[in-house]
Amino acid sequence: MGEEEIPLIYGLELQARSLAVELAENEVSRFMVGTQTLKMANNQIHVVEINDETTIINAQVYNHPVGELWHLHWSPHDSLMFSSTFSYVDDETNVLNKCAIWKLPPSGQELEEVAQFKGYDNVKMSVFHPTEKEKFAMVCENKFVVWDLGNGSPKEVFERIVDQKGHTKITGGKWNPQESGAHLCTFQDTNVKGWDLRSPSAAWSLDQAHSYLVRDVDYNRNRCHTLASCGDDCLVNIWDLRNASTMLKLSGHSHWVWSLRYNHLQDELLVSSSSDARVILWWVGSVASEPNDRYPDGKLVDFSDHEDSVYRLEWSNVDPWLFAALSYDGRLLIDRVPRKHKYNILDIS
Repeated sequence: MGEEEIPLIYGLELQARSLAVELAENEVSRFMVGTQTLKMANNQIHVVEINDETTIINAQVYNHPVGELWHLHWSPHDSLMFSSTFSYVDDETNVLNKCAIWKLPPSGQELEEVAQFKGYDNVKMSVFHPTEKEKFAMVCENKFVVWDLGNGSPKEVFERIVDQKGHTKITGGKWNPQESGAHLCTFQDTNVKGWDLRSPSAAWSLDQAHSYLVRDVDYNRNRCHTLASCGDDCLVNIWDLRNASTMLKLSGHSHWVWSLRYNHLQDELLVSSSSDARVILWWVGSVASEPNDRYPDGKLVDFSDHEDSVYRLEWSNVDPWLFAALSYDGRLLIDRVPRKHKYNILDIS
């Protein structure tokens, strides 16, 4: 449990491992959760709203009948639009990983399908560009594809096949929020690579970023050339991309680290989640945009309220001290940075 405050809990009846935060809204904190059940037609999208004044959680549930959800991303430009990556079983009982873009309906429980990307059966995740509303990337097992969403229907504008030594599959990717729309990174096995779409070769490479599989990465949007990564070696690493060097290694989890996120406002704060059923809030002041030694680098708070693997977490886009973490048993916990740390960071006596 956090040091001072009891988390809000939103429970789903189904297992879940995909979580997204609403980025286009600046007044109310909202999170989206996708379920996983082998009864494909029974999968759901839950949109959970946090009322900061009363701490009451409101939720709307939508049907997602095309498959169990593995990844969600909410458009930072349209509060009604999101993408889902899901598993689908065809007529020959083959399990395919597909991608679609949806719109939330103004009423009712049926999602409006904007586009489904047919012909792509091994999609790992899909992400809207952080600043260019018509740009959308789809990361597959051996390549990534960039689409133009303008003019009513998606148009493929770029494809890059990523070298697969030993046939290792790509597990994910992310746009760089600080560079132009041409920069994206992918993570594959133990490596992370950055790509400039205007160049035929990788812009940078973190070879052996982790001893075992890389699970997630996040850019520090407040400091250029800075990336955090996590993986199956139980570590969180922070990198200087200019020379592919490690600036900080954080050890505290006892199992695979699935997800991590920088705080959008206070980049001295980094949060991570793991199969050890814990969420850790780290202080990384020495490598922040404005170095801060208020605390020593390392674990600041250990949140142990979960009872199962914590697969995803996201900071609120509205309240910089609030974040949501999702465990596989379908429990979404809403936690806050403890007040004493918040006031200390803000230097409020």
